[in-house]
Amino acid sequence: GAEINGPLLRRFAAARDPSDIQACLLAMSGPLTRPIDHTLDALGDMRGRPGQVERLREIAAAMTSQDRQGVIPRDRLETLTMPVMVVWGTADPMLPSSHTDNLPVPYHVQ
Repeated sequence: GAEINGPLLRRFAAARDPSDIQACLLAMSGPLTRPIDHTLDALGDMRGRPGQVERLREIAAAMTSQDRQGVIPRDRLETLTMPVMVVWGTADPMLPSSHTDNLPVPYHVQ
C-alpha cells in the first residue's frame, strides 16, 4: 500500500542528536522495544559525517510524495517463484498492516 508515516520518516532522516534518533526509533518500533545503545551510537556517528543527514533527507523525500510511498504492483509480486512469508504487526506505526491485504494467494501472511 501507499500509506506511510511520512512525518516520522522525515523526522528520522533529519535527526542528528542521539536523543532525537532514539525518539524516532522508539516511535517506529513496538511498545516493548528499546533501541540498543550501540545502535544509537553507530547511527549518531554515521549522521556526523559531512552531508549524511542531508542525503538521508533527500532519500526520504524521494521515496514519498504527499506522505505516500511507491507501491510494487501486485501482478509483479505474483511473478516471484520462491516461497514468501509476510509477518506484520497490526500496530505498525510506520506502515499499516492493510498493506498485506490482497497479497498474492501463495503468500503466507501472519
